[in-house]
Amino acid sequence: MTRSPTLQSKHPASSSRLTRTDYIGIAFLTAFFLIFSYLRSRDRMFWGDEIMGWLVLKQPTLHSQLRLWQTGFDSSGIWFHVLGRPWIAIFGASEVSLREFSALAVAASAAVLWIAARRFYATFVVASSILFVYIAMPQLLWQLSNGRAYGIFILGAACVVYMLLRGEDPTTSKPSPLFLLATFAAYSLLTGSHTLGILYAGVFIAVQLLLDLRSHRLRIALYLSAAASFAVTYLSLSNIRGTIATGQPSYWTVPPAFRDLISLKTVFGGRHIGVVIFVLFAVALLLRIRPIAQRLPIYAILLGFAVLNVIFFICSRLTTSIYVDRYLLPFGIAAILILCELLTQIHDAKAPLPLLRTTLPAALVALALFFLLAPRYRVPFYPFPNYTPWLLAKLPPGLPIVDSDVASYREVLFYQHNNLHRPFLFPVDWQVALDAANVGGVSGFHEMDRFKAEGFYPDGIEPTAAILKQYTNFILITGRPPTAWLKRRILSAPHYTVTWLGTFDPGFSTLDIWQVHHKN
Repeated sequence: MTRSPTLQSKHPASSSRLTRTDYIGIAFLTAFFLIFSYLRSRDRMFWGDEIMGWLVLKQPTLHSQLRLWQTGFDSSGIWFHVLGRPWIAIFGASEVSLREFSALAVAASAAVLWIAARRFYATFVVASSILFVYIAMPQLLWQLSNGRAYGIFILGAACVVYMLLRGEDPTTSKPSPLFLLATFAAYSLLTGSHTLGILYAGVFIAVQLLLDLRSHRLRIALYLSAAASFAVTYLSLSNIRGTIATGQPSYWTVPPAFRDLISLKTVFGGRHIGVVIFVLFAVALLLRIRPIAQRLPIYAILLGFAVLNVIFFICSRLTTSIYVDRYLLPFGIAAILILCELLTQIHDAKAPLPLLRTTLPAALVALALFFLLAPRYRVPFYPFPNYTPWLLAKLPPGLPIVDSDVASYREVLFYQHNNLHRPFLFPVDWQVALDAANVGGVSGFHEMDRFKAEGFYPDGIEPTAAILKQYTNFILITGRPPTAWLKRRILSAPHYTVTWLGTFDPGFSTLDIWQVHHKN
């Protein structure tokens, strides 16, 4: 087996110098992500979770903002709010601004991974692998136009991976205070970006220890600087408790199937990226590819992700499922490293098909463009632009409106609360929430209850009994199939007549519109 001199090095650091092509590639990706975010955000309304984050960010003072965040009103990590506050002070709190904030974090994560992977792989390998994974993963593409904390989440994971690889240089065998500080900052960004960041951080610390034991050394100060980041999680305990309470006694997620454990369908959205990686593995095996000693840190990181996958799976089978695409976003890093390794090994091998070595990266880029452009794979606009006035225009005039669908109620209230000119009500009903637990009824109940408790549009959020006592003739909005509230409180009561008026599709779910009348 021969090795290309451009890809082989005596020490990983000797090939890590960035070239002009690298800088151009990073700049191109950054510009692409920001432009993509702008084009997808400029005429799209906030969706529910973005509204929650916006309401916290727009608090008049940092103290009131953090107080509201600590209640669990918004589940974003602390860094989203600490960093987001100066951002909106400079760029405003519009939909575009908040999503560009997220897109910039995603772009920064790509840049960090590019720099980290270039310590071991050639530019064309890194570029094609990053572009493919960032577009092939629906959730990563979604975070480019979603004003939430998940861009910071994957950025934190990328920074930790960079520090792990950087820590293998001989120059860091005795870490300097600056290196220890950088390690603490990277791990803190991860643990403070998401509740589950501490799980990722714990496994990555174990990976660092494993690498050091292989090198017959212990760097206690390095492990302590990483573990010190758990203090950020301690600061977030109130928020974590409040967030967990929102999902009690049931959450909207469902346990993963065994096929999810081996296919990572949850990560890649059923886009068959697993097939792509499997084919590359098969090619590598046919060429008798073997692990490269100089890239053992890469294999250690991939082992860490494999362990994390098993931990997520087991926890999700035994308790509330956390095997959710956005919670698994950092697994995109593992996919990038796998592709980089396979492409490099195939390129370096004495392949029977020389054309294969040069066309595989190009094929990945072409496939990424297909995912980006094909209508079937596009991330949908959510919700439909300006759907709230469209919805209100379809309703009969004058009658009160009862909306038992949390998603649509929240959108209309947020965008049209000053223009309703008639009662617009949400029925908080614990028994109905339990009936609808499998579709997020409990979370919706807690969310609306918290809206009222915090003083956000409290007049329309009322118990079912109070609404039915005051209003005997009203318009009802439900999801499809009809919500548990309609079935339990209206259809099961003989003294109501219900007339179906039609449907409306705002872009994220189909809504049914009914007229409800009390016979007496």
